[in-house]
This record gives sequence, structure tokens and C-alpha cells, in this order.
Amino acid sequence: MKTNTATKRQRSFLMSLLRKICSCLNSKRQAGKNVINISYSELRAALDAGKDGWVYVHSPFCGACKKVEQMLSIIEESKETFSFWQVNIQLAPEWARSAQIESVPALLYYKKGRLQAKMYRLFSVMEILSNMKEVENDVNGL
Repeated sequence: MKTNTATKRQRSFLMSLLRKICSCLNSKRQAGKNVINISYSELRAALDAGKDGWVYVHSPFCGACKKVEQMLSIIEESKETFSFWQVNIQLAPEWARSAQIESVPALLYYKKGRLQAKMYRLFSVMEILSNMKEVENDVNGL
């Protein structure tokens, strides 16, 4: 009897945990005013519509990605006007191959829906911010 009850509790706990994980993966959450977590289909639609912006590519199991997310929130809270889309690479493998993403974390810059630059060196807030400004200035001819 005890084994059956314990098994039911374990199964119930695991199902509850699985629902929470799926909910987190499927939900769109706005990390802040400019960072938006989107799905592959939403990203594809934005790029097909010719949108401009930075795509932050991450994996939920990547320790370095967590640190970069913290740095991006600092950049987001600054007075800079960068807009970010956040994409989980594990949910967009076709796009990751077509964009030739070498590793995560990565920042990609799109202008009019076309890939203009990739950044993999994301070690400090100042370095990221400086490189982002430089890329946008180069692409926009400033």
C-alpha cells in the first residue's frame, strides 16, 4: 500500500514539475521594457516583416547565458534604446542552423530583416554596449 501511495505522490509531483517547465518554455515573458522572449515563428515573422533589432540567442541550461542576461538587463535599464528579442536556441534549431550560430550566448543584429552582425564575445556590460553601438553605427553608416 505504501509503495503505491508513494508512487502516486512521485508521479503527481513530476507531472506538476513538468507542467511548470512547459509553461515556462511556452510562455512569452517580458524581461523588461525592451527584451522580449519570442518563439521561432514570431522571430521569423518579425524578420520577414523587415524589422530591425538585436536577437539574443540563449539556452536555459547555459551558465554563461544567465550572466549575459544580467548584463543585458543592465544595458536595458540604461538610457540606451536597443531593442532585444530573446530566443531559446533549443526551440529554434532550424533557424540556428540557417543563421550559422556557432555557440551561445550570442547577439545577432538584424537590419530590415537581414542579418548584419554576430557577437559571441560577451564578457562585460561596457564591452557589449560598445560593440552594439559600433555595429549599429557601421550598419547605419554613421
